[in-house]
Amino acid sequence: MQQPERAAQAESRFALQLLAVCGFLLIIWTIKWCELWFDTRFAHWGVVPRTLTGLRGVLTMPLLHGDFQHLMANSSAFLILGLLLLHFHGRRGVQHFAALWLLSGSMVWLLARQVTHIGLSGVIYGISAFLFFDGMRRRNRAGSGVALITALLFGGSVWGMLPGQPGISWEGHLFGAISGLLLALRQPKPEPPPAEKRAPPEDDNWLWNE
Repeated sequence: MQQPERAAQAESRFALQLLAVCGFLLIIWTIKWCELWFDTRFAHWGVVPRTLTGLRGVLTMPLLHGDFQHLMANSSAFLILGLLLLHFHGRRGVQHFAALWLLSGSMVWLLARQVTHIGLSGVIYGISAFLFFDGMRRRNRAGSGVALITALLFGGSVWGMLPGQPGISWEGHLFGAISGLLLALRQPKPEPPPAEKRAPPEDDNWLWNE
């Protein structure tokens, strides 16, 4: 395949990935604008741990946000992490996203405080942890690069997993990160790079057999 053709395919893939990420962001922004437009709140659709009605929040929690500041912070983080996930994992990135969504929400429902939990933060922490640990396991240039980028951009967010911050679902952050770690550990073990064949010494060529 010629270089211009490869470049065109790469640009097309990136455009589709960007469209998918922005499409999801459009959904959660539309939900927030509907709250403002109709003067209502959808927070009761969040996760309320260990209640039957709160179980539906496993599906809806990442779509809901407390205010526009909360939404903007999550949107900027998801724009970067979502693109990284789709770029380096392709179609499987969508499956990973769905798994992190369901697993982090389920853990919140089972183990968190019995208050209403909303926001995309748990999934964001899950993607961040998954990219970091999966990248470290791969032990190649691309994987190490993703792990380094994730650590540099989002390493400081580890403090969000600690309790004591009012109005923040630290459990959602924590269980999201745990979900990302578990998902990374469940990935197939990367194959070691092929060993380079050592060239025979010049004076001993006759000793070497192909």
